[in-house]
Amino acid sequence: MNMSRQQTNALVNHVFHLFIKVLRSTGGGGGRSSLSCKTRVNMASAWNIRCGIAYYSRFLIEELSKITVLRLVPLPDQKTSNTMKLFVLGFNAGRNCDVTHVQFEYGNFAPLMLGRFKFHSFGVIPFYIGLSLGKTRKATTFHELGLGGGRYGSNYMRLLNRFIVSSSDLVIVHTRAARDLLIKNCSVNEAKIKVFPHGSLQNPVFMEKEECKTELNLKGKQLLTVLGFINWTKGQDLVVEALPLMKTKPHLLVAGGTRISEDEGYHRRLVGRVKDLGLEDTVSFLGFVKDDFLPVVMNATDVAVLPKRAFYGQSGVLNILIAYRVPTLASDIE
Repeated sequence: MNMSRQQTNALVNHVFHLFIKVLRSTGGGGGRSSLSCKTRVNMASAWNIRCGIAYYSRFLIEELSKITVLRLVPLPDQKTSNTMKLFVLGFNAGRNCDVTHVQFEYGNFAPLMLGRFKFHSFGVIPFYIGLSLGKTRKATTFHELGLGGGRYGSNYMRLLNRFIVSSSDLVIVHTRAARDLLIKNCSVNEAKIKVFPHGSLQNPVFMEKEECKTELNLKGKQLLTVLGFINWTKGQDLVVEALPLMKTKPHLLVAGGTRISEDEGYHRRLVGRVKDLGLEDTVSFLGFVKDDFLPVVMNATDVAVLPKRAFYGQSGVLNILIAYRVPTLASDIE
């Protein structure tokens, strides 16, 4: 069920006032003594890059701007960021405001190379060190916990998660499962965590199904779609391996591309496996789906699949599918 404008406004106001209440109770920090609708908020988020967090933040910023004085602090793509740049960004994000709110996802932070050793998303550390030098109160929304996904070592990610939480006055997650995981695996105080469900599209654009399939050059086919960035955690290969076992032969549309360099090898292996199985005529790789083309993909889809191996947040893709009323099969991984 997609949210109405009234429901969205009510949720934003509820989040804002609870947010202020929690920050007041934490004490410390600087800024003005009286927090009001003119509270100055610096929002640090991915922006103008191919990223689900940037898509999410666009809607959140639009609503929060109505009740706060909001300044966007864009986080760079991992490929264009470095340790010093992230330290400066963190320092700037923590200045001249009452609250700094970080929309956090590990893919935004650059790795550190020391010889043959690679420390994934190491840029988290200088960013939060820079942020801690300001007198602002700090909130972090975890869109990803980085645990169990096969890309990073779990112990390393636990340490980073603990560092982020210790640097924040308030931690926001989208699911109870994410909250419980932080409490259990990262020794987080439950009182510091708040759960706010991920919003959904308010006004999806509905179109004629066969016309959308024709635009994709897939007229007359039963379309099975996996929407989202291509990586091992999201499990596109699981659907490819299942195709030869299906009695009916749908056409698989992989609607997404890679986001960070670590996923490019998986993408190549996925394409290679399609060729090995002789499925070139049964599988299409669409690449990154731009916002204005998303309605075409959604309306053309007969069934969507979310074959994730692990996930500890709220799927923005699932919320899009719900808004477009697309029947969806998803992994049971809670």
